[in-house]
Amino acid sequence: MLRERTVRLHYGSRVEAVYVLGTHLWTDVYSAAPTGAQTFSLKHSERVRVEVVRDGQAEEVATNGKQRWPLSPSTTLRLTMSQASPEASSDKVTVSYYEEEGITPVDQAGLFLTAIGC
Repeated sequence: MLRERTVRLHYGSRVEAVYVLGTHLWTDVYSAAPTGAQTFSLKHSERVRVEVVRDGQAEEVATNGKQRWPLSPSTTLRLTMSQASPEASSDKVTVSYYEEEGITPVDQAGLFLTAIGC
């Protein structure tokens, strides 16, 4: 069974975390959202596998950030990686928050990861 850990995001901030290969890293996009945000999109490094988990159902995320999801208290991100990072904080996940019909993000939250072997 994979070990699990949670990292807390905050809009407008960059969070750095160490990821241990063979684990799951969870983060809550809803509680990190700025006031007025209704949807979010994601961009991530190639080495990071990101799944949006809504009501227990997981959906893998493409790296390009074009898809949007509604913000909901039951929505979380599950992150995994399969290889170590070449440098500290070299892998990242960016969450962009939008107002209901907005084209430009109202804010972003960044997670910078360093993956290490166990």
